[in-house]
Amino acid sequence: MMYLLIATAIVLLISLFFNFKFKQELGRFNSSEFSLIKKAYFNPITELPNRENLNIVVGEQISRAARHQKHFMIVAIKIENYRDVKRDSSKIANELIEESGDRLFALLRDEDSLSHISEDIFTIVFNEYLKEKDLGVIFKRIKKAFKKINPTDLDIVISMGSSIYPIDAKDTKGLIDVARENAVEKI
Repeated sequence: MMYLLIATAIVLLISLFFNFKFKQELGRFNSSEFSLIKKAYFNPITELPNRENLNIVVGEQISRAARHQKHFMIVAIKIENYRDVKRDSSKIANELIEESGDRLFALLRDEDSLSHISEDIFTIVFNEYLKEKDLGVIFKRIKKAFKKINPTDLDIVISMGSSIYPIDAKDTKGLIDVARENAVEKI
């Protein structure tokens, strides 16, 4: 009887040990999985959604807009002199991008989505309730936000353009391309 109790206690201790180790391993796996997802769908500098994430967001927006027979807009914002800044200082360029992302994010409504899709391009996906006439107000706000960005007394030059689903294009790439082609606003 005594041997049975000792054997049971040993088996229980071994079981607890392996359960503890398994829990640690599972925690490392979950952490790695989260890290991989973050790297796949978010920009490492701004931590904003990247192009892959944008494709998902716009795909969902296209489905909603088609279902309700509505439209929505995409605005592309390009920092025209970003590469010149980066050539001079990567650190200042990263600060510029981070600050740009923060200022653009502060301009958005809760239902809109900001993405950082390449090193010098941001996009905003506005839901179907934004009217075309309101776009001028948004462009003015974006211009004002970028006039305030000045990490080292740089003159920041941006261009902005917009596209409308389904008038200009019916897919993510087309909408972004048209928005970039329409980029005429510069500060």
